[in-house]
Amino acid sequence: MSEYLLEVKDLHTSFFTDAGEVQAVNGVSFNLKKGTSDMSVQQEIHSYIVNNILFGDGKQLGENVSFQETGILDSTGFLELVTFIEEQFGVEIADDELVPEHFDTLRAVSAFVEQKRASRAVA
Repeated sequence: MSEYLLEVKDLHTSFFTDAGEVQAVNGVSFNLKKGTSDMSVQQEIHSYIVNNILFGDGKQLGENVSFQETGILDSTGFLELVTFIEEQFGVEIADDELVPEHFDTLRAVSAFVEQKRASRAVA
């Protein structure tokens, strides 16, 4: 698996105006490593849930809304979220940590991930 969240190689982009073609980007390459986004942990998790589990319909996803009570996450969505968190934030989640206190709301998940990252940085 790649260490990059995004990898762009030799990007070329142009657009057309009445005056002709304009080259906007010519041969740009860059990488964005996992965990280096400007978004907060909560924003990244929110974005992941909306785009991959709720398929763009994030109206009901507030930071204190219960995933279990609202049915936002089923068992498959829960496993997908855990996998995303481990890969995106470079943390390992033990079986005994898979409890509602850590995974029932966006706020709880974000706080749990922040705690895991902080403990990893200290170790």
